[in-house]
Amino acid sequence: MKSINKIIIIRFSSLGDIMLTEPISRILHELYPHAKIDYLTKNAFVPIVNTFTAINKIYLWENKYQLIKVLRAQKYDLAIDLHDKLNSFIVKKSINAKRTITYDKHHLRRKLICKKLSKRPIYSTVNLYLSIFRKLKDNDNIVSKIPQFNESYLLDKDITETRLPELFYPKIYLEKNLNPFIIETFQKFNISHKKIIIGIFPGASFASKQYPASYFSNFLNNIPDTWNCQFILLGSHEDKYVCTEIRKNCVNKPIDLSGYFSIEKLINFMNYLHGVITNDSGPMHLAAALNLPQIAIFGSTHTSLGFRPLNKFATIMEANVKCQPCTLHGEKECPKRHFRCMKNISSGDLTSAFKQLLEKEILHVD
Repeated sequence: MKSINKIIIIRFSSLGDIMLTEPISRILHELYPHAKIDYLTKNAFVPIVNTFTAINKIYLWENKYQLIKVLRAQKYDLAIDLHDKLNSFIVKKSINAKRTITYDKHHLRRKLICKKLSKRPIYSTVNLYLSIFRKLKDNDNIVSKIPQFNESYLLDKDITETRLPELFYPKIYLEKNLNPFIIETFQKFNISHKKIIIGIFPGASFASKQYPASYFSNFLNNIPDTWNCQFILLGSHEDKYVCTEIRKNCVNKPIDLSGYFSIEKLINFMNYLHGVITNDSGPMHLAAALNLPQIAIFGSTHTSLGFRPLNKFATIMEANVKCQPCTLHGEKECPKRHFRCMKNISSGDLTSAFKQLLEKEILHVD
């Protein structure tokens, strides 16, 4: 078996995809406990990678002009490409690692699913990332090195709970840096610890992945006061418009904290939520990694493409119309102009799903 002492993982974006790489770094650490594992990404996603307990050092793609020289000097034994695009190809070819491995992206398979030429679903992107271990298997005998690491991890099957993405900040770090800010936020916006606090992330990278604002407003107006819920609208600065649209049509105004948190502070704030409602988006994967009861709404994309939240407390809402999925990552608008993938999920449907989630996963009503 060849000695592996230095490893670099390459994944530039996006938030959800970065989050789903976490099990890979953890498994690599179990396989090669003495190896230093570095990570190359964009500056915006450093707060996510900082939660990966196995990572030694994070390198930034923004420093690309000096980056290659620095990485070449590290003399990596193994470079793992979890992005598989031109920039990651250039990096792995330029840093002169002893060995390079690229994950099986299954881009063609996903295209065929979108074109309705294949009915073979992808369970999760994590399964695709795990393909790197199939490529390591022959030389490094990894199955025998970790008892729990059996052949099922090398196949396109369900992932057991021990391999789900995790978010972890050291307790001391939270107490010193983040918790005082959270206490201040609760006081500033009159967030009540006596309420069931539900976060709603109405944004997504593309409009075809966003549940209609008017439907969210109707949903919020459907919730009786007796359910004792306090709803908070969350997301980036780009989500401010849709949050404003939702809020202006609500009788009981939800708190709008869109654009208020950095990623780091958002993750800690989410620990105080009792549940989350999202579209197919990065925050959906954050909620799953935090094991929060959640509802995930899919529109132009679909779980068959491998984007499901890996969370046993998740409720997935999909209309399953014939033209769904129509796209891998979303579009500016519905290609057929009817948007049935979202509009066929009524606000009443969302209310019913939320009631079940509230009773079963939050209140634990038998």
